[in-house]
Amino acid sequence: MAHKKVFDERDRRVIIVAPCLLNPSLVACGYYNSLSFDVRKKFIKKLIDICYKQMVSIDIYACPEYTVAKLPRPSASKGYYERFKIKIRKIAKELVGKIKDYNSHGIKVLAIVGIEGSPCCGVNTTKYGRVWTKEDIRRFLDEYKIGKDLTEGWYKHTYNDGGSGVFMECLLEELKKNNLHIPIFGFSNKSMQSLLTNIKRLI
Repeated sequence: MAHKKVFDERDRRVIIVAPCLLNPSLVACGYYNSLSFDVRKKFIKKLIDICYKQMVSIDIYACPEYTVAKLPRPSASKGYYERFKIKIRKIAKELVGKIKDYNSHGIKVLAIVGIEGSPCCGVNTTKYGRVWTKEDIRRFLDEYKIGKDLTEGWYKHTYNDGGSGVFMECLLEELKKNNLHIPIFGFSNKSMQSLLTNIKRLI
C-alpha cells in the first residue's frame, strides 16, 4: 500500500514506551520506591537524549491498570487483571490502530517497551499471586484512607515469574492478526543498559 505522505519535517520513527516510565504517578500504591524509580528516571533521560539526537519520537499507550482500576489501587496479580481482559484488549487494539496509521503515513515504529514484572505490561515476566476480591479492595481502600503504610502488609502477597502480562498478551495477539512485526522489550532496573544498547542498534 502506498504511503500517504505527510509533507513536513516531523520525525518518521517512533519508540512506544509503557506510560509509567514517563509518569510514575500511575503506578499502584505501595509500589513506588525512590531508589528503584531513580533507575527509571535515568533510563528515560538517556532514552530521550538518544532519540532527540537521532530524530526519533517517543510515544506512550494508555495505562491498562489505571484505565480499569484507577487510583488508589493495590499492587495486584495478573489474575486480578484477567477479569478486565475485554477492556484491556480494547487498549491493545487502539494501539495497533495507531501503529497502522503511522505506517500508512510513512512513520515507522521501531520498538515497544513494556515493564518486566507488571501484571499488565510484563514482557517476559509478570506478577502472580492472590487475586483480590471486592472485599479485599474495600479493605485496602479503608487502610489507604487512614494513611496506613502500604509498602508492606497482607495485600502484597505477589511474586514475579515467567510469562507476559495481560495487556502484552493482547498486544502480541493483535500485532500478529495485523501482520505487524515490531521488537518488544521489557524494562527492568537490571536490564537498563542492555535495553538502551538494543534500542541504539535499532536506530
